[in-house]
Amino acid sequence: MKSINTTILLLSGIFFLSCQGSSELEIDVLTAKRDSLKDVKASISTQILDLESSIATLDTSIEKRITVVTAVDLQPTTFSHFFKVQGNVETDQNAVIVPEVQGRITSIRVKEGQRVNKGNVILTIDSKVLQNNIDETQSRYDLTEVVFKKQESLWNQQIGSEIQFLEAKNNMDATKQRLEALKAQLAMYSVKAPFAGIIDELRPKVGEMASPMSPVARIINLDEMYIKCDVSESYLSKIQEGDSVGVYFPSLERTLATKISRIGQYINPNNRSFVIRLNINNRDNSLKPNLLGEVRIRDFSVDSVAVLSSSLIQQLPDGSDFVYVLEKTGNSYKTVRRSVSTGMSYDGKTHVTSGLTGTESIVAEGSKAIRDGEIVLLSN
Repeated sequence: MKSINTTILLLSGIFFLSCQGSSELEIDVLTAKRDSLKDVKASISTQILDLESSIATLDTSIEKRITVVTAVDLQPTTFSHFFKVQGNVETDQNAVIVPEVQGRITSIRVKEGQRVNKGNVILTIDSKVLQNNIDETQSRYDLTEVVFKKQESLWNQQIGSEIQFLEAKNNMDATKQRLEALKAQLAMYSVKAPFAGIIDELRPKVGEMASPMSPVARIINLDEMYIKCDVSESYLSKIQEGDSVGVYFPSLERTLATKISRIGQYINPNNRSFVIRLNINNRDNSLKPNLLGEVRIRDFSVDSVAVLSSSLIQQLPDGSDFVYVLEKTGNSYKTVRRSVSTGMSYDGKTHVTSGLTGTESIVAEGSKAIRDGEIVLLSN
């Protein structure tokens, strides 16, 4: 206390002298006195803080008058920002099967939900009339072949005319082509799977009429699936093929990790967007065509920066951002209001671009009830 009284008397004396001779002193003298006063003020402030700290240590009742706060110790970390778009699950192997010929269905070889291979017969159509035509043409071909071989033998022996030989050959070739065409047509009476997959829908029944105008089945391959999304053109320079993305399916409550496999080269003038494709693994066949997915794509990332919970950042009336930083003072802590500049925010976290190094202790709970320069107690 004696030191404090001495300091106060010294200040009074300096102030008195400065008032008497202020009109005669030079600017450099006034500046020196001002700096001296600042040093004295700083010394007094330090002594006051030390006294308050000592009082708080000795008198436990003082805790009732000091704000208790918690702090968050910052460490430089990575900040990433993401945006979300919606997309539909699709597959290139999703076909509605239509017969190529008309006729009565004689058999159905598969059931709904059955897995089939490429070329497996799904159903057959009555082909008796065509089969009779094939049998007749086959007999005719056998005859023309015998006639041709005999005519060829005679021609090799220089017996008979050339026109007879050519006519026999022409008849045989024409009959053969007719027979091959009929056999190819016969294959159309067996409706086959165009690729390996699952029979998802089977519409007709045995005895009903099949027609090229009426689909009979739907086959889907769930092994090779992908998602298509429309992305705003504003993100065109921020993503590229091979970028990792996450896809969340609300209906399944499931998230898958994949990569961007293709970026469209065309901007849709109607909605100013481009298409991206994501190939996805569907080994368990849980994903279905047209299933809705939420795609999370990273558009910004930076390493070794200060990242804060957005709720810790406060604003002054002029709109500028600040946080309270704790500084160790003797046996206690003092709050320091630190102005900060912020960047992007995502998922409750904000990237602090300036004002913090990323190693400070930031006041968390109690930050709304304190002032700059206040002595506080740090809760464990």
